[in-house]
Amino acid sequence: QEYIKDFLEVTIPPVDPVCPGFFVSCQLGKQPNFPFTPCDVCAKEPFELVHSDLKSFEVKSYHCHKYIIVFYDNFTSMAWVQCL
Repeated sequence: QEYIKDFLEVTIPPVDPVCPGFFVSCQLGKQPNFPFTPCDVCAKEPFELVHSDLKSFEVKSYHCHKYIIVFYDNFTSMAWVQCL
């Protein structure tokens, strides 16, 4: 019985305290990128603070696009996506 208890402690990953029923390792394994850290700076007008991200794909799209670029306006919460 002690062996089984030790075995379970080693093989079962820790559970997320915020979302019971979800394993931390499963959540991290399904996230290819880590989320951005919260921004302390807030924009007071459109286009004052624009976030951008460039992502590549392993396989080209039907129209031979391999990259995608995203622009996100902090003030308006509008996002623009362009395939490259």
